[in-house]
Amino acid sequence: MKALPLVSAISFPVFSMYTLVRLIIPLLLVSIQAPLVYVGIIMAAHSATISVLAVPFGLVSDRLGRKRMASLSLALMLIALVSLTASNDLYGIILSFVLLGVSWAGFEPTFTALVGDISTPGNMGRSYGVYAATAQAAFSFGPAVGGGLVTLYGFNTAFGVSALTTLVALVILLAALRVEEVQNLSSKTRGDVKETFVSLSKRRNVLAGWVASAASFALIGGFEAFFPVYANNLGLEAWLIGLLFSAQFVVGLIVRIPFGSLLDRRGKKIPIMALGMAGNALTVALIAFSTEPITLLLLMTAMSASRAATNIGALTLVAMDSAVNERGFAQGLTATFRNIGSSMGPSIFALSAATMGFGVGFIGLSLLAIPACAILLRLTK
Repeated sequence: MKALPLVSAISFPVFSMYTLVRLIIPLLLVSIQAPLVYVGIIMAAHSATISVLAVPFGLVSDRLGRKRMASLSLALMLIALVSLTASNDLYGIILSFVLLGVSWAGFEPTFTALVGDISTPGNMGRSYGVYAATAQAAFSFGPAVGGGLVTLYGFNTAFGVSALTTLVALVILLAALRVEEVQNLSSKTRGDVKETFVSLSKRRNVLAGWVASAASFALIGGFEAFFPVYANNLGLEAWLIGLLFSAQFVVGLIVRIPFGSLLDRRGKKIPIMALGMAGNALTVALIAFSTEPITLLLLMTAMSASRAATNIGALTLVAMDSAVNERGFAQGLTATFRNIGSSMGPSIFALSAATMGFGVGFIGLSLLAIPACAILLRLTK
């Protein structure tokens, strides 16, 4: 675990940037008069891009090495952010945001697998808890900074700051990170990807992690894509919307490491994930009946705490039940299922909200958790 602090130091600016951009893209689209359905489609296209590419990029990280793949991903991410800074029309924004999705598809499974590589089985939950806590700290920082930058200086400045933070992360990665690269030359990943997938999908823990990831991020994706628009319609300013997200992520930061340690101690981890999923769905549904900032704050913080158990559990179970030479592939599939969910969520929300309003959108989104919880509970038997 000696490399974990450095991995966290690299992750922090990257996650800060990514959350900042995901927060302000819907606001930017609304500011240029893009229809509500377009917002959902664009956010879904971004997530769909990650879904398609995460598995092959995760497999490449198994062969090429984690550091090389992460470096290439951050370089591409920097190009996407500079392009966003220069984009003034809808099509330029779409192309840049999709390119950002391509770069994220390389970075996300690579670093997720790296955390498992540098951990022992007995402390894997805690390692992913620390990693997720770092992400939550970044998620607290990014929206607050993004909302403030947009309010004071505009969208281009916010994108420029995001590019700078990505450059910092790339420099740290190239200059300081030293990890033992495992060159995966095994027949399973070189010769028969299908065989590896079939093998992974027969493992109960891996399957539970994939199901939980898809459903949890459908809830997260739909909520994060449209809550800024919903809050804007309620009359909340950009800085306050950013502050609400920051408060949500602070709670996530606090609970991540304790949840990770709890997962290390618990024999049966899947029921904890299912309970977190149910709590997440309930709070999303209750947003439909909430208009006051204080009520929104309480619900969003409860949402963050409940989904922590699901998300950390998913990462931990997949890492524990996959070998080093297939972990990039396994976590690439985890990322794919996460982003399938992230693309489904905004699409479902957009279709229901455009015809029946935001309230129906939030309630409909929460119903996605029902089949997922049923599958998770079945896998515990």
